[in-house]
Amino acid sequence: MSWTALIPLLVPLETCNVIGYVLDRMIRTFRHKGLEEFFRSGSKQGIAPHHAAKLGRLLDRLAASMGPQDMNLPGFDFHPLKGEREGEWSVSVNGNWRIVFGFQADDAIDVDYLDYH
Repeated sequence: MSWTALIPLLVPLETCNVIGYVLDRMIRTFRHKGLEEFFRSGSKQGIAPHHAAKLGRLLDRLAASMGPQDMNLPGFDFHPLKGEREGEWSVSVNGNWRIVFGFQADDAIDVDYLDYH
């Protein structure tokens, strides 16, 4: 069998829109403008530059998450917040730095980048 006989088998894979599965979920709103700019453009101007790699991983995962429990991965120190911030969750960036977020339907909302202490 020649490789040209396989072309009809490849066409559905080439036209498959895999990205569409991720586009329904997103980070809808940010509280921290520097974090939003980093997420949208990669600019490190509004964040601590040494946090960029971890922030990138956390935001990528958050954008693909369908709910807060999707952020419960080893090394993320995921936990729900209490008191006035009940209904929000936190993941660790480095030291006292955290990303705090809420969820509405399948979308992350009010994503903030802050130093807890």
